[in-house]
Amino acid sequence: MDYILNKGLVKAWLRKLIKHGILVAPIRLEGGDIIFKEAFNPDNILLECKKTLYSAKPFFLPQEETLFTFRERSFGTIKEVFDEFPRIFFGLRPCDLKAIIQADRFFTENYQDPYYRKRREHTLLIVIGCNDPDANCFCHAMGLGPFYHEGADIFLADMGNSFIVTPITPNGINAVEKYRYFFEEATAEQQGEKSRHELTAMQKLVANLPLTDVRACYSLIDDEFVSSISRKCAACGSCSYVCPMCFCYNVVDRENKDLEGKRVRTWDSCIFEGFTRMAGRHNLIKSRQERLKKRFAHKLKQYPETYGFPGCTGCGRCSLTCLGHISMLDVLKKVTAEVGK
Repeated sequence: MDYILNKGLVKAWLRKLIKHGILVAPIRLEGGDIIFKEAFNPDNILLECKKTLYSAKPFFLPQEETLFTFRERSFGTIKEVFDEFPRIFFGLRPCDLKAIIQADRFFTENYQDPYYRKRREHTLLIVIGCNDPDANCFCHAMGLGPFYHEGADIFLADMGNSFIVTPITPNGINAVEKYRYFFEEATAEQQGEKSRHELTAMQKLVANLPLTDVRACYSLIDDEFVSSISRKCAACGSCSYVCPMCFCYNVVDRENKDLEGKRVRTWDSCIFEGFTRMAGRHNLIKSRQERLKKRFAHKLKQYPETYGFPGCTGCGRCSLTCLGHISMLDVLKKVTAEVGK
């Protein structure tokens, strides 16, 4: 069953939910950037904003996290560090949701990563559909859409003065039913309006990139094409850091003079020269051109072959950070333009 939640009641509802976990939601920083941040006061969150500068990835895979601490002088003294705080994510977008679902497969399908799993087990995902996608959004080309909600606990469709609320999982249903007095049942007319919003949003996405299946594009990204764009690449790694689907990491041990230390996991990027460097400074992928081609191969070929879905959700965040204007959207536009000639 779908419900109507007046926007004037959303923050009151969130105040109830905050009793059960830490609220993470879009918040505007002093400089104007909008990011996901822990919201101790629901009054500070944004109900009407487009996608955040960063996805929710840092809350599931922190940019730097301590896996365990150790003492070399005391044999066997190792203490694992787990983050098991329950969190409620409000305002996720469909592209962010899909990245979380793919991270579930990456970190728990073949190998159970205990650090990721414990964080993920204690989350409630509240997703808001995109009525007005940005000009750099192209989730439709990745098999998603503005109202995609597979894997969400609760899905919200923006109706102007209210949201149509669809509780999906048992946790989502409980979060609505427990505070049922905030909600009214949605009418058939309101459901029809929701469908019209979805259609309009999809038309905007198709206008951004008139492409419905991105996987066919990889064959067009040949050596000549990659050579032409690699000269613009600064190898800064910003594309990997803002990408909700980049999960690569490095692990290092840090010790102090007392022979105490910790094992730390940090983000890494396949675009960095040191990513494939081994002992003796041997490097299998030396040039920037090779690394860039490997990145697109992973996103558009290897990921679909392994998981049945591209390694990109079409969020367009790399378009905002790439200094050389060779983001995923830029590249897809270039190769599709070549086909059209």
